[in-house]
Amino acid sequence: MKYNKIKIGDVFVAFVEDKKIYFRYIADDENCLGGNLIEIYNFESVNSETEKNMEKIFNSGVKFYLLTFIKLGLKHRLWKKIGFSNVELTDIPFLRSSDDYGTGSPKSYKWWIWKPSGERIFIGELKEEYKSYPYAAVKPPLTTIEYFKLGKDHSNYPE
Repeated sequence: MKYNKIKIGDVFVAFVEDKKIYFRYIADDENCLGGNLIEIYNFESVNSETEKNMEKIFNSGVKFYLLTFIKLGLKHRLWKKIGFSNVELTDIPFLRSSDDYGTGSPKSYKWWIWKPSGERIFIGELKEEYKSYPYAAVKPPLTTIEYFKLGKDHSNYPE
């Protein structure tokens, strides 16, 4: 079976029910199992004309960010590569995670933030300024498709 090479900046289309969802590969995070950080765009389409004009995709804005394994999604034909666009360092968000993830605790005072593959910074309580940072939990490709359907990262993190 042929595996596609991927690189930061590659743009993909995922096939979700009767829609096409577009995303770009923007970073890797060695802190999270080597997951691939993607940005999912607001633009959705039902035809292939958009793929010829990626400007429409990028101008729609980022809906949310997610960590996944792109190559595995390609292998399972959940998405395909359609183009490339350079990623600027300013495009890469901080990530966040809590030591209380999965404990059932409704509130955490053990939050961390970091740039992908960077040094983790302990921040304690999650202040408002950090709440927009994407969660640092790698999602398998099939779960990624479910999150595309929801239109957001629906991780069960504490506040």
